[in-house]
Amino acid sequence: MKKNRIFFLLMVLLSFSLLVICCEKDDEAHLPDITNTGENTFGCLINGEVWRPEGQILSYPEFSIIHDQYNEVDFLNLVVRESSKSGFRFSIPKDLIKIGEINLKKSFGSEAGVNYTDAYGKEYKWNSENYGEFIVINLDTITNEANVTPYRIIAGTFWFDLVSNEGELIKIREGRFDFKDYSNDYLK
Repeated sequence: MKKNRIFFLLMVLLSFSLLVICCEKDDEAHLPDITNTGENTFGCLINGEVWRPEGQILSYPEFSIIHDQYNEVDFLNLVVRESSKSGFRFSIPKDLIKIGEINLKKSFGSEAGVNYTDAYGKEYKWNSENYGEFIVINLDTITNEANVTPYRIIAGTFWFDLVSNEGELIKIREGRFDFKDYSNDYLK
């Protein structure tokens, strides 16, 4: 009888241990999949570390698409924030937006480019002397049964070398984004 009790207790402990191991949360950060269906996803590696937005902080939304004008050039700004300080801004002249690689060097003087601000407020910028690539893999208009366009999709991949004002270089790699734009403005 004592052997049965010990065996039973060992089985309970083993079962409990397996349950705890199987139910442990996977807290390891990972990049989102590359998608092109308007999933509102974003992620990249910054010097080998995963960076992705983690929800809305105060009044700062995770993703914003802002249409503006600078020196009579219309821009699409893709803005992604992880907090009130940390985030990315991609500024692309609307006339350059197409499926395929977007040559930001072609329009560098017109405020096109990429900015990253770290959690401490330090800003890193892309300039025409740095390496990088911004590729759009989907630029789509979605219409419903009433032939109304409720949103458009812009999705793609990127990598850049960015530099701070002090000359510190960071490497952005394996970047991916997939946004819905409800303004219906940027493809016109």
